[in-house]
Amino acid sequence: QIDDRLRGEFRFDIAEYDFLPPVSRRDRLYTTTFRLDYAIDKHFSAGAFYSYAWAANLTSPVFNNREYTRHVGGLVVRAEY
Repeated sequence: QIDDRLRGEFRFDIAEYDFLPPVSRRDRLYTTTFRLDYAIDKHFSAGAFYSYAWAANLTSPVFNNREYTRHVGGLVVRAEY
C-alpha cells in the first residue's frame, strides 16, 4: 500500500509442468504481473494491470527453450455497495 487510496502490487511466479506419458516433455512458465489500484471514494475504485508471461520448453530442441510469450493489460473500474 502506497498511501490510503493508492495500492500497488508486483508478482513474479514460476510454474513447471511435467506431462504424463506418452508425452515426454516439460515446460516452465514465468509470469510477471504489475497492478495499481486507486480508491476514488468508499464505493468506487479504478485500476490498471499488466502481465508478461513466457513459456520455456525444457525438453524439445525444436523450440530452442522458448515456446511462447504473452502480454496482457487492462483497466478496471469497480463499484461496491
